[in-house]
Amino acid sequence: MNRRTVLKSAIATTAFGALGMRRPQKSAAARRLRLIQQDLPMYEIVDLYANTEEIAIGGQSWIGAVRDVANDGAMIGEVVENGTFRPVTWDATGNMTYLPLGAYEGTWALGWVINSSGLAGGELRPPETLSAEGAQVDWETTPLVWNSGQLDDSFGSMLPAGTDILRLSDAGLFTGAINDAPARWTSSNVETMEIPSGYTGGAARAQNTLGDAAFSVWQSGPPWIGSTPGIWSAAGTVNMLDLPGGRVPGWAGSIRPIALSDDGQLVVHALDGDSYFGEIYRYIDGVPMQLADAYGEGARLADANEYGDYVGVSAYSGIPIPTLWVDDQPTVLADRIVPGPDRLLTDVQGINDARAIVGSANDSAGVSYSVLL
Repeated sequence: MNRRTVLKSAIATTAFGALGMRRPQKSAAARRLRLIQQDLPMYEIVDLYANTEEIAIGGQSWIGAVRDVANDGAMIGEVVENGTFRPVTWDATGNMTYLPLGAYEGTWALGWVINSSGLAGGELRPPETLSAEGAQVDWETTPLVWNSGQLDDSFGSMLPAGTDILRLSDAGLFTGAINDAPARWTSSNVETMEIPSGYTGGAARAQNTLGDAAFSVWQSGPPWIGSTPGIWSAAGTVNMLDLPGGRVPGWAGSIRPIALSDDGQLVVHALDGDSYFGEIYRYIDGVPMQLADAYGEGARLADANEYGDYVGVSAYSGIPIPTLWVDDQPTVLADRIVPGPDRLLTDVQGINDARAIVGSANDSAGVSYSVLL
């Protein structure tokens, strides 16, 4: 599975701060971009947590992060304290609360998704799973669900080990994977998609208000390589889509669905092999059309809201530059941040329908902060 990572690279993003780069204007889309930017908010960076403690595993440094922001402003992620990952939430004013783990108290855990109804999802991440991720081998995750800040054990009987929680809607629909198969579930129903012939696993990620889910399935793995996107309707039908950009069967890269609209349009990013950056595509009536990134050097997407805005990073000489796309037009977020504290935005993880954004920022001393824009 295309696992999410909590590794943060402070070196590259700090180097970018010395450059003081701004997004160059692209003449072909300049007038349209200016119109879009007139409707975009200006942002302030608000600190949620200073990630001053790291965990070193396998030659890598691991820190906490804020992962998701709900429409009511609630946020979820994790912090590192006393050598342990602890899942936490923040309210709209930035007050932090530790999430309970019940019988798992003391075990490393992460927080992934949260909605405005008080539901939240995460997973146990004991140290051996982080070592396994570095070695690109599979492991069975243990899912966690909280309801109004309390661990909801009723989900335990529904969600077996091997469940990945990837998205959560305000209506309470989770999407992800169960035993390496695309899955979606609510508090009362679990559905697992049958893997199409020729594929070995997959996961559902993006979803729309109709209950449809976008997924990708893998040709082989682990390690998981060669993915193809598709749409799994609320009625249960599966529609496989063509590989974008001239990619052929046997392609070794990965495709991640990001945004699925009610009319079936799908935004994905495609990564070649082990590349961190790739290309963005929008499928319209099943036909992929390549979209722009900020510098023409590639991008990696993280999240989308119900209105089709999405966030991620654009590549600039190999450096990830946090970017917001509205109407498929990229805007570098540094251009929308009002002058303020000593903070350089280095990553974005989530966006809500009001375009509030969560991510990471560094100060000039190299300290990383979980932040809200």
